[in-house]
Amino acid sequence: MRALKRYLFIIFIFGGVLAGVLLLRYNQDLRRLANGPEKVGEIAFSSEKETSLPGDITRVDLLFRTGPDDDLQKISSVAFRFRIPEKDNQKIELVDKDGNPAAVIYPDVSLSNSGEWKFPVNEVLKDEDGVTFDFAAVNMSFSGYESSEYRSLASIYLRVEGEDKIVSDLVMEKDTSSMLTKTRPVANILTIPETAKYIIGRY
Repeated sequence: MRALKRYLFIIFIFGGVLAGVLLLRYNQDLRRLANGPEKVGEIAFSSEKETSLPGDITRVDLLFRTGPDDDLQKISSVAFRFRIPEKDNQKIELVDKDGNPAAVIYPDVSLSNSGEWKFPVNEVLKDEDGVTFDFAAVNMSFSGYESSEYRSLASIYLRVEGEDKIVSDLVMEKDTSSMLTKTRPVANILTIPETAKYIIGRY
């Protein structure tokens, strides 16, 4: 009888320790899920010209990646809204690559041709305060998309008229920009870039 009690006591202690370990791991998992993955997704602006003359056509590319090699994430979509505020000494015109009026964001050709991407949002609004760009890209593949290198997402073409030297800002809006993970629970991993600047002027 004593041997049985001792055996049951050992089982009880072992079960308590095991339950404690499992509970600790469960709580750690809950905290990890609540916090979500790190903000490793990035969108960057890249201009074909660091400086341009007033009246020149400037292409601005939007690049993206879903994390570094050691923390790469699979995503299902990426969306952004950014603004170019219009200043008193400048006038922004939206054009295509040939200079014709065109209020549109151009998705990257390789993404469009892959058959794995849809672009449900593509809007450009110009008002007295500047220009607002809204864009969304959805990856339709089963596994999602990942890249540790910056890849082209979309491009815009601008022509800015004004004084000899103009510094314009490209401002990404935090509340309406996202990069959503493919895995559940879905998390927004987008890091909002600092305000980018491009210069139009004579030097």
